[in-house]
Amino acid sequence: MKKLMIAVCLLILLACPARVHAAAGLSVELLSGKECDYGLNIPFTRSPRTKDYTFEVYPGASAAGSPMVQARVTITAAGQVTVHLPCAVDPAGPADYTLKVTAHVAPGRAGLDREGTLSKTFTTAPTCGCAAGTAGAFYAGNGTMQSPYRVSTPAQLQHLNRHLDAGLCFLQINDIDLTGYDSDGNAANGNWTPIGISSALFSGTYDGGGYTVSHATCSLTQNYPGLFGRNSGTIQNLGVTDSSFYTSRDNGGVLCGLSTGSIDRCYAQNSSITVGGLTAGGLVGYYSGGQKVSDCYTISCTANNSGSFSGGLVGAIDSGSILRCYSLGSTVSGPASGGLIGGVQPNSGGTASISGCYWQSASASHAFGLSNAGGLDAGCVQLAASGFATASNLPALSIGQEGSAWELLPGASHPTLKVFQTH
Repeated sequence: MKKLMIAVCLLILLACPARVHAAAGLSVELLSGKECDYGLNIPFTRSPRTKDYTFEVYPGASAAGSPMVQARVTITAAGQVTVHLPCAVDPAGPADYTLKVTAHVAPGRAGLDREGTLSKTFTTAPTCGCAAGTAGAFYAGNGTMQSPYRVSTPAQLQHLNRHLDAGLCFLQINDIDLTGYDSDGNAANGNWTPIGISSALFSGTYDGGGYTVSHATCSLTQNYPGLFGRNSGTIQNLGVTDSSFYTSRDNGGVLCGLSTGSIDRCYAQNSSITVGGLTAGGLVGYYSGGQKVSDCYTISCTANNSGSFSGGLVGAIDSGSILRCYSLGSTVSGPASGGLIGGVQPNSGGTASISGCYWQSASASHAFGLSNAGGLDAGCVQLAASGFATASNLPALSIGQEGSAWELLPGASHPTLKVFQTH
């Protein structure tokens, strides 16, 4: 039988809902291995004397032990095809694997041909267009909604600063602890450079997957401290814990300094933001742009501001909506401090609305420090800390109901988001 013609190319992330995958002139049946939503794309040209093959992928530099994946592949197309193998390769960085392909004898050619096997070892390459060896490059996904870049390490999270464009999608696949990490090698300014703080805003979609980022720190002399500096896209399903941020300038928040995009199902806990100028928020520093913050909360966060607004959840909002959120145990300080929002100031081109929200703070007398939109508690309910342990005290959250983002676990002191209980 003629020599098999194979080549191994980039790892990409694709949806693989079934164990049989078909394309024009090609069928792939998964015989063993974990069905997953990313894997290998392998350019392959079949022998003209058979259409039946077995593909196997092994970890490491040899085809030894049990394969990670084994598939029966049938190819009727005469030219090159791309064989996609669902395969849980390492999304965190480059790794070596060995592909073994066996060509089976076609019916009627027994005694004329014999089975042939070819093995090839390869190293996975970045899928985000960056050169091999680039710190934090993505190794799974192509950045689409169907195939988001997988984020699993501190360096990959920081690498978002290389891919801020609208339309790009990212999915975090585990908790990320920034202890021991330093984004720029300068310990004096903390370990983190906020995403979207420099020349461009983050404009894509970041899905935290129900995981957290912890122990982020930064100390700036410019605007927008936070895990994200500026966001005009979507941040969802992400928690930030045990982190601290500082700037001598303006607009800081634990999750995001300035947002004109959507923030959904996120929280901050045991974290602090200190701002020397304008607006400090336990989750978001300054919110504008007409979008929404929905189903979010903060627990035991501190927002300090010597210049103007500080809030347990948001420093200030001038347009957009804050829906079904709460802040519990926040400590806020500044000229205009609110248990939920420092300042509600609708701009001339839009409206700012707050509804279905709750708050508790020993350091604030009202939900808002200042409001030009109907009072200092409009759309909000103040509760005692113990009140957050009873679902009926927070009816706007529809806790435990179908379609609600919220649940209250037995014995819990406050509601949490369902997406964080799925792991």
